[in-house]
Amino acid sequence: MIETEKKNQSFSIDMIEFNDMTFGFEGHDLLFENVNCWFPLNENVWVTSQGEPGRTSLLKVLAGLYQPSKGQFFINDLNITDMSFEEFLPYRLRIGYAFDNLSLISNRSLLQNITLPLRYHDFEPPDEADRFAKELLDIFEVGEYADERPASVTPSVQKCAILARAFVLKPEMVILDDPDDSMDMDQLKNLIKLIKIARQYWGLKHVFFSARRKTFGELLATVEFEIKNKSLIYRKKVRVDQGSVA
Repeated sequence: MIETEKKNQSFSIDMIEFNDMTFGFEGHDLLFENVNCWFPLNENVWVTSQGEPGRTSLLKVLAGLYQPSKGQFFINDLNITDMSFEEFLPYRLRIGYAFDNLSLISNRSLLQNITLPLRYHDFEPPDEADRFAKELLDIFEVGEYADERPASVTPSVQKCAILARAFVLKPEMVILDDPDDSMDMDQLKNLIKLIKIARQYWGLKHVFFSARRKTFGELLATVEFEIKNKSLIYRKKVRVDQGSVA
């Protein structure tokens, strides 16, 4: 199952652009103001800041979970800010994401939490969904906890399940908010291994992430966007050989 290729899609994510994108929460200072940029694709894009807020918010805008306050957000030639939930759904199904505040359902097992998107969208028969979810947990070396509920396992095992769920639909783009939080370096190397597998077999192209630890960010990133003065600064980084650390 791990080496099964993703089914053919009718389209792919070939362009991501902000046009005068402004974002902030009502009653608070703006986090971003009139941002214009094309995001590089087929990269591991690290969103950083030197103490300025906005990393999680930026990732949620990219995931379609937050709408810009003003301006435009394009995927391909479509302005996401003009689309309804139903119109955006085909793109949403191509985007996997992991945010800590979108946590696991407490009365379901880790396996059930991971397979929830597959079951909801009826992508796989139940037995195939369970098998694939277990294989994702095995990549993190925590498959033995598949039938446990979140409260029965450590925060790091919970985080492995949250990250596994981001990949369960075999997305074209993944967005990971501080995946290194609560994780040790061996688990993070397994995450890099999973990204490599997803790129090779499932059609994963674009990775956007933030990180608490500089060492992990430098290990994974090929491109960096720093949040500064309510805008984004692009930096190209030296591409790492992820296979050497997986």
